[in-house]
Amino acid sequence: MPQSNLAPHRHHCWTASALACLFFAASTLAASLQPRIIGGSPPSEGALPWMVALVYQEEPRALEGYACAGTLIHPQWVLTAAHCFADGRGNIIASPDVDVIVGRSDLTTAEGLRVTPDFLIAHPDWAPSRYFSALPFRNDLLLLHLPAPIDWITPAPVSGPTYDDFSVIDGEYAIAAGWGVTRPWSSRSSPRLLYADLPIVNQETCQAAQPSLTVLDTTLCAGPQDGTRDTCYGDSGGPLLVERGSDAQWTQVGITSYGQDSCAQPGMYGVYTRVSRYAPWISDTACRPEERPAAPILHLDVDGYGVSASIDAVTGANGYRLYYATAPAMAPINYLELGSATRFSTRLAAGTDLYVAAQAYNGICLSPYSAIQRLTLP
Repeated sequence: MPQSNLAPHRHHCWTASALACLFFAASTLAASLQPRIIGGSPPSEGALPWMVALVYQEEPRALEGYACAGTLIHPQWVLTAAHCFADGRGNIIASPDVDVIVGRSDLTTAEGLRVTPDFLIAHPDWAPSRYFSALPFRNDLLLLHLPAPIDWITPAPVSGPTYDDFSVIDGEYAIAAGWGVTRPWSSRSSPRLLYADLPIVNQETCQAAQPSLTVLDTTLCAGPQDGTRDTCYGDSGGPLLVERGSDAQWTQVGITSYGQDSCAQPGMYGVYTRVSRYAPWISDTACRPEERPAAPILHLDVDGYGVSASIDAVTGANGYRLYYATAPAMAPINYLELGSATRFSTRLAAGTDLYVAAQAYNGICLSPYSAIQRLTLP
C-alpha cells in the first residue's frame, strides 16, 4: 500500500520497498507506519526498564523483526498504538504473529525475555481516517495481554484521568523513546533504545503549523520548532513521558501515533495519543476487580485561606490523586499527584470555588472517586 504524504509518523513502514508499508503477519497485513528517534541518545542503564519491543515471530533476530514499541504498564499488559496492528483498511488484526521483548535495550543481544501475547484489545472506538489515506488516527491505542506476569520489572507509571489541557503544559520538558529509524526515510531500525527530549506544544500551535492535519483534543503534540529531534518510522506505540510526583518519576502521558510523512522537519510536530483521556478505559479493560482499590474517604479542613486535605489509607492502593474542578460534574477536571502521600496543604486565593474528590490507584487500576466535596473561600 503506497503511503500518502501524511503518514503515521511513529510507525515502521515495511515491505519489499523501504517506502511501502510492511505487512504485519503476512503479505496481506500492512503494518502501520512507525516512527523512530531522530536526534536521540541511549538512556542510562536501567533508566526505562518497562520499554518493550514488538517483533515478528517468524524472525528470530529481534532487530530484523522489529515492528513497534510499547510499554509494560501492568505485569500482564503492554500499552501500544492500535495502528501497529491494523491491516491496509484499518481493521485490527485479531491474531498477529508478534512477540513482545521485555528487558532488552539492545536488540542485538539475547537479554531479557521474548514472549508471545495471548490476546489483544484495541480501543473500541479506534478509527483510522479513510483507511490510512489521511490522518488523524482516532483513539490510537491497544492493549496486549501476556500469558504470565512479568514480575521482575516495575511497570511504567501512567497518567491519571484528566479532561482538559492542563495535565501537560506548553513547553514542558518531555521525552519519547523507541528503536525507530534515526534518519528520515531510513529503512533500518536502531539496534539500541534511544530517547529524545521533546517540548510539549499546545494544540493551537500544532494545528496552525500543520493545517493538513486535524489535531484532536484526545492527542498531544511535541517536538522542537527547529526540527532537530523527533520520533520517526518504527517508534510507533512507544511512550511520551513527563516527570510527575514528588519523586519526579517518568510518567507516560502519550503514545507515539503519527506526524508528517518526513520526520524531524522544522515547524512540524509529532502527534501522540493523550493517555489521560483513556486512563479509565485502560483500568476497566486491564484490571481485575480485586486489583482496583476501594473508593477513598477524603477530609478537607479550611483555616482562613489555608486548606488541608487528608485521605484515609486504602488497602491495596499504592498512590492517591486529588482531583479538582469548577463544576460538580467534575469536568473539566485536573489533579494533583500525591504518590503515596495521604496529606496535602496549600493556600488558595480569596473567592476560590472548587469541587474536590480523591482517587486511589494501584498502578493503572483506579478506584471510584470519593464523595465530591465543595471547597469555597470567601
